[in-house]
Amino acid sequence: MQSSDLNKKDKEQAVYLFPVDFFKSPNFIERYNKELRRFRRLFLTEKKEKVQGALNAFYFACLNSKIEEKDKLEVHLGFFETLNFYAQQYSSKQTFLNVIAEFEKPNLKSKLFSKHTVRSSIIYAETLIMYYNLIKLENPTNSFEISENLIKAKSYLWKVYIQHLEGKNILNETDLSSCLTLLSLSLTELSRWFEPLYYLNIAKKYLHINANVDYTRALLLEAIKQKTCLSYNGLLLLKIIDYCLEAKKSGNILVEQKQQLIRVETQSRKFIKDQKLSIKNLRKHYTKIVKQKDNFNSYNQFCIENQLYLNEHSFFCQCPSAIRDDLQIETNHPHTQINWVQQFESILEVSIYDFILARHNYYKSLDKVNIHGFHVNSIKRGATKKNIKNALLKNSFKTLYSILDQLAHGIFQVMEIDYQKKLKNKFPNKNERPKIYFLNMWDQGLGLFEDKDFESNYYLISLYSIARDLSKDKYAALSSFRSIRNAMEHKILHVVGSDTELKHYKSMNEEAFTKLELIEKTKILMILTKSAIFSFVYLIRHQSKFKENTEHSKIRWSY
Repeated sequence: MQSSDLNKKDKEQAVYLFPVDFFKSPNFIERYNKELRRFRRLFLTEKKEKVQGALNAFYFACLNSKIEEKDKLEVHLGFFETLNFYAQQYSSKQTFLNVIAEFEKPNLKSKLFSKHTVRSSIIYAETLIMYYNLIKLENPTNSFEISENLIKAKSYLWKVYIQHLEGKNILNETDLSSCLTLLSLSLTELSRWFEPLYYLNIAKKYLHINANVDYTRALLLEAIKQKTCLSYNGLLLLKIIDYCLEAKKSGNILVEQKQQLIRVETQSRKFIKDQKLSIKNLRKHYTKIVKQKDNFNSYNQFCIENQLYLNEHSFFCQCPSAIRDDLQIETNHPHTQINWVQQFESILEVSIYDFILARHNYYKSLDKVNIHGFHVNSIKRGATKKNIKNALLKNSFKTLYSILDQLAHGIFQVMEIDYQKKLKNKFPNKNERPKIYFLNMWDQGLGLFEDKDFESNYYLISLYSIARDLSKDKYAALSSFRSIRNAMEHKILHVVGSDTELKHYKSMNEEAFTKLELIEKTKILMILTKSAIFSFVYLIRHQSKFKENTEHSKIRWSY
């Protein structure tokens, strides 16, 4: 393996000295990891040329030593993790490519992911994300090829998280926090702004001291401030500053990350000063807002804690303005106020009302929530409340899926793609012509989109990545959701309360899920659908910048 950006001559000349008992059991891995930590410290102070030869010599000596097979897998993973740190510190694109190539070797990949599923998934995903960030600096153009790294990374991380929720592979608190932080980072890079806010809150809950959580939060809110039409708000800037301060406290943060946070924090402080605002007064205002939450009813508290309202204010605040479903396309930016935008408000309105219904039914399906208005005492059947709650949960799941299909036709309208004409030309026989849904509209075989569509509007890639999550693709981490929906629509799906009941229905070849699993997966689908609605709005806003010239013959608005 060419493990870093060394050439063959470097590896032949490098020499590394080991203590006599270094490779002896039972503490070899402990000594190995200690040595890797020493290398990481060197990366922070030494030039690349001084460490690369010794690093490779150390790795090859460990692999060629007489150690157990299980220890060799640990050697690989520890080294890959260290190489990621090396590549990030020295901006080495080739090192990332080498690690990716090693992970993709069938024999090694099979062993690593079967024996160390969680750690392998997290390290590989981290490699793909950091490689993406590096090549994005060199080539900021939107493309499938570049974004594929994020989609692949997100898939590995989400699969780990889903298995955790299903109880198949329970994560410890550190791994859960790391998994969700990296997942949030990949979603942020895909401009799926809302989802990472939710998952970062969970990550912070399980591992309070995690510099990467606050680092990602700060960059996420900074991206929202810079790349959406969200108006500047003092509390948004205060949140950015506070996340920067929290992240900088950690001793584990990289020098480059710290410098980046300093720049972001400085810009936010300057803007607050320019607007004649006071950080002290903003903090007082925030304290009052936190107290107001106690006055919310249980439904509002549930929705705001899980960030399930459709408005942008809730990205950074939990005041009464955050408990509204008032998302709209028009903002104070002129390009969102042109006539062309108005045609999409009705599509958005239908989706929002359907989402409100799905969210309400989901809440009412929870065991601790009382249900009113169903006259459950008048229904002469067994377990009435339980079965009505199960029906509400299934209805919520199905409604969320239908919202995505509604958005599909709106996307074609925004991009001015006559998909029906394209399908007629490609499939002259009407009986062979496929119906278009959110999940299949992106199929390359249909030829409904061109590369230029994605290059001109990155939110189209955001929506495409959401569809990939639910598709049959090998990197579709949520492909099982499709099976759940099909079972609800075309079969009988039983919602059960125990593993015993689950086994009973499975033995009869019938579809069944535990209530807990379906609750968790419906929440994920709800968060995903909310993200799709937001991405649809941002798609329109971004596209309206190109349309502004046509309507008003103005210079294109930029921000």
